[in-house]
Amino acid sequence: MSKSEIIDAILLGLKKDFDTFQRASQQTRQSGSDDESKADGKYDTQSTEANYLADGQARQAEELAQAASTYDAMEPRDFNTFDAIDIGALIELNINNQSQWFFLGPTSGGLEIKVGTRPITVITPDSPLGNQVIGLHLGDQISSPQAEILSIT
Repeated sequence: MSKSEIIDAILLGLKKDFDTFQRASQQTRQSGSDDESKADGKYDTQSTEANYLADGQARQAEELAQAASTYDAMEPRDFNTFDAIDIGALIELNINNQSQWFFLGPTSGGLEIKVGTRPITVITPDSPLGNQVIGLHLGDQISSPQAEILSIT
C-alpha cells in the first residue's frame, strides 16, 4: 500500500461527501422556496429555516472541497524507523491487542477509508489521538487509549 493510494482513497471519500452535501444543499434550498413552504403567517419560519440549513450544507461542501485541494497538493512522504511522527505518516497502533491503522493528515479527521482490505482512519494533529502521537517514535506508547506504536511509514 502506497501513500498515493491512501491519498487517492481520501480524495475519493472527500468527493463522495462533497457530492452528498452539495446535493442536500440544493434539495433543501429548493424545498425552502417551493409553494408548500410559503409562510402561513408571521410565525411560520419553515422557509427561513430551510435556507439556513441549505447554507450550512453548502459551507460543509465548501470545506470538503478545500480539504480535497489540500490533499491534492500534498506530497507523500515516506518515514523511516527513526523518524518522528508528523503530517503524512501512516501509523499502526496496537490498541487492546488489535492492530489499527491511522493516517495523520492536515485535515478531514474522522474520515474512514479502506485501501485494499485495510481500514484506515484519518486523524489530524488537533484530534486527541493525533495530538498524542505527533512527535513520537516507533515503540513509544500513549495513554488514552493505551496503545503502542507498531509502525510508522
